[in-house]
Amino acid sequence: MELLLKNKKISLMLLLLLLFTINSITTAGGITIEEAIILGLKNNSELQKTAEKIKTLQRELALIKAGEDWQMKLTTDYSYPLSNQNNLALNVSKSYSSGLMINSGITVREDALSTPDYSIALIQRIYPLIPLSSTQQYYTIEQELLKAEEKLSQEKSTKIVNWLESYLSLVRLFEKKGIYQENRELQLENLAKIMAKYDIGDVGAGEIYSAQIRLEEAEYRLKEAELNLAERKLSLFRALGLASEQELIIDSQADLITELSYLPEPLKKEELLITEFMTVIEQNNYQLISNRIDQALLQQELEWLEKEAGLTLNMESNYASIKEELTLALKLSYQLYDGGQHRLKSEEKRKEIELKKVDYQDLMTQLEVELRQLINQVELSQARLRQEELKVAERIYREKTAWEQYQLGLIKKSEYQEFSLQRKEAENNLQVFQDQFLIDKIELSAFIENDNLLGGFAHE
Repeated sequence: MELLLKNKKISLMLLLLLLFTINSITTAGGITIEEAIILGLKNNSELQKTAEKIKTLQRELALIKAGEDWQMKLTTDYSYPLSNQNNLALNVSKSYSSGLMINSGITVREDALSTPDYSIALIQRIYPLIPLSSTQQYYTIEQELLKAEEKLSQEKSTKIVNWLESYLSLVRLFEKKGIYQENRELQLENLAKIMAKYDIGDVGAGEIYSAQIRLEEAEYRLKEAELNLAERKLSLFRALGLASEQELIIDSQADLITELSYLPEPLKKEELLITEFMTVIEQNNYQLISNRIDQALLQQELEWLEKEAGLTLNMESNYASIKEELTLALKLSYQLYDGGQHRLKSEEKRKEIELKKVDYQDLMTQLEVELRQLINQVELSQARLRQEELKVAERIYREKTAWEQYQLGLIKKSEYQEFSLQRKEAENNLQVFQDQFLIDKIELSAFIENDNLLGGFAHE
């Protein structure tokens, strides 16, 4: 299906790279939004917490592995005056995930005439065939690590979309600020002209008040835009973890729709294949992945728990050189009665598994609802985009008409300039909706297939 799944072949990372390789209007020392996102993925406190949890889990796994490796311990027992009890001992041990445990040692006594004593003991679980507790713990932590890594991936994807949306908002606010500055200059000029006419009696005080009101309105809109720009920039900087002295390049020229024209066309009703989308979502959604991991872990724990009940059979072998004796033994034990503890634990595990299955189906239903909402939002954004395009076309027509009237002397220059500003503001509004259309498509694509959005950012 072409649709948004076709984005597998067009990584959204390339899409972002194209978006950000544009001419800047700030100092050459500024950083691009792409560079800011890379810094944000490293600096953002929420991402750092998840990343630190991953490191903690990795350290726990390494610790368990180290505990399963060969362990060597050297001890000495020395007293004065010398006695036959003085000795030096080396003990070596190792455990294997199969249930085999090896313990061996060698002891050297103070008496030079004595030969070293050495011993070795082997213990192998025959039944039930379940891993050692340390191996079970390793498996559990390994599953938690998988969940944490999936969580970090989704968090990164969400952050990138939010930061990109905030950045585009800054771009359009910066453009709007320029329009409002131009309007203020126009109103200042208009007020000056009216005051000059007032001085010679061509206009009355009413016209002065009207011009002053228009100037105040223009200054208010400019001040509002400046405050909004500063506020949103500060908010984005904090989210990205950027220092206040850093300069973010804000571009005021890029036409996003042109830059991203190779994106798949918007969805059409007859092409919607919700089932196919849900299949991809099921493979990539963090909540579903986490639920499946939990189910598999609980199922494995239940299997181990059931095998632990009843019969236990171990084989042991010991050799001690001091006695020159080798022993072999089979040790069997059977839990006759535990007051029902084991049965209750098994029932609890089964109940947890069933609840996870119910949660999984609820999640699938919820995600399908969210998918339909995102698809609808893309369609609504496209419809609004067409509406704004018509408004721009109308403003262009009115500006052209006003220019012709100005050339014929039918209207004043300031009146024509008003039409020109209205056209610029309409174009700015159009660009805002173009940005929103782009963000909606990216959000839908990220919702369906998270890895597309991460692209080259995945390992930052």
